[in-house]
Amino acid sequence: MVERLLTEDDVSALIGRAVPTLQKDRVYGTGIPFVKIGRKAFYRETDVDAYLAALPAHRSTSEVTARRGAGGRPRNPRDDQPSPIVAAWTRTRSRDDDQPDPPAAA
Repeated sequence: MVERLLTEDDVSALIGRAVPTLQKDRVYGTGIPFVKIGRKAFYRETDVDAYLAALPAHRSTSEVTARRGAGGRPRNPRDDQPSPIVAAWTRTRSRDDDQPDPPAAA
């Protein structure tokens, strides 16, 4: 039996994401797996179900916002690290601080 294929409009209505977002996900290789027939993209119903099943479940909205950083973006562990420029400046300053101060001129 042939599996049912969903159009991007079907998937958009089903999962609540805009069609342009689905298109962008296809360009970047993220999101739901798809198949192309000619120039049109379709989604297997089982792939959409698997995508939804893989999403994390939450008990409250505070769980979601606690995992997000500024601007509503998901937190990235690298955000907690200083930029390479700040890290290099900090290393240079700490080496300078280890040097004894020159004697004061009398």
